Amino acid sequence: MTRLRRWAQEQPLPARLQWTAEYFRWCGFSRAVIIGITAAALPFQAAVRTAIAAHPFRFGLGLASVTLTAAAWWWTGERLLARRRDGAWWAIVALALPVLERARGAGPSRLTLLISALGLVAIATSWRELE
Repeated sequence: MTRLRRWAQEQPLPARLQWTAEYFRWCGFSRAVIIGITAAALPFQAAVRTAIAAHPFRFGLGLASVTLTAAAWWWTGERLLARRRDGAWWAIVALALPVLERARGAGPSRLTLLISALGLVAIATSWRELE
């Protein structure tokens, strides 16, 4: 273990980085809960069952996609809490996408852009504390 890593682990996690990590963990957890609720409700909706029967591969791909996204958001929060730069890179990509979408002309609300901007600033100001 390097001296810098040892020193970084001894220091408390900056609040801005803690909030960013918890945001990602909360988003991952809430997506997982929504996936579970949706999966539990699917058998009771005849129109959805018909759509799934018509395109099972498409449904499976969509379910895998949202499940992996939820896991990736949780993992990003865990990596930020562990002070790892790979988690910061994932967070930068996830937070920059709404900004790029807005620059393209369509996209998210101002609140989403504000959250993305605050997350990017938190990561940028904490970059030296990550390894």
